[in-house]
Amino acid sequence: MRKDIKNPGIGTGGTYRLRTKCINGHPLSGNNVWLRKSGGRRERRCKTCSRLRGIECRIRLKARLFNCLGGRCSWDGCKIKDFDMLTLDHVYNDGAKERIRKITSGDATYRRVLKLLPSRRYQLLCANHNLKKQLERLRAERI
Repeated sequence: MRKDIKNPGIGTGGTYRLRTKCINGHPLSGNNVWLRKSGGRRERRCKTCSRLRGIECRIRLKARLFNCLGGRCSWDGCKIKDFDMLTLDHVYNDGAKERIRKITSGDATYRRVLKLLPSRRYQLLCANHNLKKQLERLRAERI
């Protein structure tokens, strides 16, 4: 090993200790470094790559769930299949009970729904029909 090259970050050795960029070209310094202990060793991880992997994982989870629920709006006659326009809807309007039990994040909700798919408590609605369902429910409560 050359002694004139200083280790730019934390690492216990090996070929990765001299790297200044991750495999995708992001810098391994400053605010973009996440220090992690793994098996007694300290490792440097790229925060940008970690964040992007998390986003990709969420997209795959959402796509898997929406495909299991039919991949289109459940409203009769609606043909919307765009995942950006579809929302997860509680068939029996009991979403407040889940929020009370602290199941609020999209990831946690999607994982829970995948486990409960045979229960038929959830459906996909496009944003317009989700709003329409809510307005109809509010009108019925006023009468």
